[in-house]
Amino acid sequence: MSNPHVVDRISPYLDGALPASDLEYVQAHLEVCGACGRAYTELRALRGLLRGLARPAEPAGLVDRIHWRLAREEAALRESPWHAAWAALTQPLRVALVGATVLIIIGLPLGWMSGLFAPRGTLFDPDAYVRNYLLTSSDRLTDDVTRTVIVHTALPESTVQR
Repeated sequence: MSNPHVVDRISPYLDGALPASDLEYVQAHLEVCGACGRAYTELRALRGLLRGLARPAEPAGLVDRIHWRLAREEAALRESPWHAAWAALTQPLRVALVGATVLIIIGLPLGWMSGLFAPRGTLFDPDAYVRNYLLTSSDRLTDDVTRTVIVHTALPESTVQR
């Protein structure tokens, strides 16, 4: 910790909002640090003074004006032609998005596991791949004898097709 003082944590300490890990540290620090202890005492006294002040009276009709304004804004939103059009467009779109999401999340893994997306035809033959690589990766032209030597020396005898 770069600053060992706890002045920035005194207010949360008074509110009971400090995590348990900081609570013990702040309590111990307030007992030994004069500057932080004075700040704690001053803040506690200030909170007491503020609590002793009379609660300000709300202006007459404030709650009614707030409710009226919220109702007016809601009515304006509902009466808007764009609101009805937007709701009509987004409802089918939401249903389609939910369906597509379910299909992707559930359908694709099930299809993959069932073999629906498995490649058709012959399986991958690594020996044929190596043989083809050796024959096509040469920079010089090779004759049939050289190709036969490459194939017979690069692969075991059982995989060479004649």
